[in-house]
Amino acid sequence: MHSGTRTSIRSWNIAESSVLTQLLWITTFAVATALGARVEIPHYPVPFTLQTMVVLLAGAFLGARNGAYSQILYLGAGLIGLPVFAGGAFGFMKIAGPTGGYLLAFPIAAAAAGYLVRMHKGFPGSRFPWPSACCSYSFPARFTCMHSTYTMPPPHSPRDS
Repeated sequence: MHSGTRTSIRSWNIAESSVLTQLLWITTFAVATALGARVEIPHYPVPFTLQTMVVLLAGAFLGARNGAYSQILYLGAGLIGLPVFAGGAFGFMKIAGPTGGYLLAFPIAAAAAGYLVRMHKGFPGSRFPWPSACCSYSFPARFTCMHSTYTMPPPHSPRDS
């Protein structure tokens, strides 16, 4: 018969795992972000990709620090010449271009998602912290707006012709 006592399932905290396990997960989410860049709907100047979802998941699953590290690793891989950005792009010019704001905001968004998930785990009745973590999606959009102001040429008016 059922004894009436509840057995609690201990959650696995990646942030408290061994260093090797943390490095494995950081690398896994950096690779997942690169794979998310390959799923692309072309749109100018910023294509629609699965990267943003992977960035938020990295922060939510790995925590603020390791989520940000995974995205820094992803950016570093693109900067050294691996074709990990959307469309198979790589290099500094991709970060200096119109989509650079999104790319530079990935570590911040992952850290914000990780922080919000951790913060809301302690609230009573807070079983689903994802909506607040997804608010960190606004970080890449804000960085792109600020970054594009300085990197994109002004639009041409009909009088310029």
